[in-house]
Amino acid sequence: MSLGFLCHAHRAELVCKPVRAIHCWQDGFDTGQFLYDQKKWQQALPHIGSAFETAEILITTNIVKPMCAHELFKASASLLIEVYARIGARAQCENIYRIATARLRRESYCHPEAQKSIALYLGQLHQHADKFDGRKRQHDCSRGVFSA
Repeated sequence: MSLGFLCHAHRAELVCKPVRAIHCWQDGFDTGQFLYDQKKWQQALPHIGSAFETAEILITTNIVKPMCAHELFKASASLLIEVYARIGARAQCENIYRIATARLRRESYCHPEAQKSIALYLGQLHQHADKFDGRKRQHDCSRGVFSA
């Protein structure tokens, strides 16, 4: 997944040196959260966007336990949805929601031991999306499936 927050060279470096990805995620998320809390949403966007893309690298490279990577991915997606909502970018909110839920559903098939936590994360993403989107989604907790 590439949304343009990480340049090609930076992405390649994080894939080749996944330990750096852990630090990159933490720095991006913390900075994004700080700026979000200061209501500097436009400034928070590149930081939290980078954290979201880096969290996907953490899932792919298996540098951290899958359940931890899933949690970091969900946290990044949730904050990115909120940042986009604050700047009025509703289509991007929906795009991040679709990307995140699709990835987590794929992960639930790859990691059956994490299905309960993934279902919880899907429910939390559902709540974030509903908060910023007028549509009501139906959620089947047993399968982690949503429909608009």
